[in-house]
Amino acid sequence: MRPLAEYVLVDQERARVETFYRQTDGVWAIGPTFTQLDQAAALRSLSIELPLSEIYAGIQFPPLSAPATTVATDPPQNEPAR
Repeated sequence: MRPLAEYVLVDQERARVETFYRQTDGVWAIGPTFTQLDQAAALRSLSIELPLSEIYAGIQFPPLSAPATTVATDPPQNEPAR
């Protein structure tokens, strides 16, 4: 069996495809990240390009949420000494 040469992470909540590949010296490298539906993710190990528009065909992404806000709370009260 041939060793794993490449792996791809496909985000399910937004258009984002990340690639990672093993170099000839055996060291893993981070490939490009694709985030636009008009881009194509290049898979080196298979010598193909997968259009993000096909990967995400029929998917409607939820609206981007607003940045999380921090709510200030009162600090915990110390218990009285006994």
